[in-house]
Amino acid sequence: MAAGATVGGKLASRADLAAVNRSVFEGYARAIARYGYGHEVVIIVTNPVELAVEIFSRYLGRQRVIGVGAYSDSLRFRRELAADLGMRRQLVQAFIIGEHGENMVPLWSSLRIYGLSGEELRQARQRLQRDRRSRDFPDEVQREKQRVGEYLQVDAIQQAYQYVGSLPPDLRVAVKPFVTHFSGAKTVAATANVTVDLVQTLLEGRETVIAGQVQLNGEFYGLHAPLGVPIVVTPAGWTQVMPLQLWAEEVQLLELAAERILAQLASGASA
Repeated sequence: MAAGATVGGKLASRADLAAVNRSVFEGYARAIARYGYGHEVVIIVTNPVELAVEIFSRYLGRQRVIGVGAYSDSLRFRRELAADLGMRRQLVQAFIIGEHGENMVPLWSSLRIYGLSGEELRQARQRLQRDRRSRDFPDEVQREKQRVGEYLQVDAIQQAYQYVGSLPPDLRVAVKPFVTHFSGAKTVAATANVTVDLVQTLLEGRETVIAGQVQLNGEFYGLHAPLGVPIVVTPAGWTQVMPLQLWAEEVQLLELAAERILAQLASGASA
């Protein structure tokens, strides 16, 4: 599902996108439910991905609907981590879950680096995270976006990218798309590559674990919301949510993300 409307103006919010795309999602979901064969797997690319996942899951069944937002965010997180480590992305494992947007949750607890374990891994994580606390991430994102916005207001695009490049890996994942979007550039190629990679995995009949937006029914920390979580995907859709032992601060951020997403969905439904 890549169809959707765009909103004019650089300051369009996710609420604006939801307002114009809700009817698009409803129309396609109804059409597939009515004319489909009953086993199509829908991969959601259009934003807000959580809204689309909720709507398509309601019409088609939730295990046939996967949003690529958390998959894309997790791959970018691994790439940024690998860059700081000076190694290939394939040697780094880590997830970003939650919302594909303001309420993403980087899981530093999930970080695995090939060849490191125990104290070595702990020290590497501490260096990469720069002695920051997970609970501070949302405030840090807002603060860094404001700083970057000051560069963008004077069209200092190169300086904005340089500043973002100096941030820790998780903040680079959150802030860099902001610079890309407001500078007039797009991330079409990266999104297309991620989507094609997932489609190819499904077509080849492989079973794999990814982070993706799905409609939860209490499977992950008792949450009932469309959220990015680690899932097992097969050609028939997603089959289960992978259990992860998160840090307490990460659970709190995920619960906050769920609350905000549900509030946004309720606001849109009553509009």
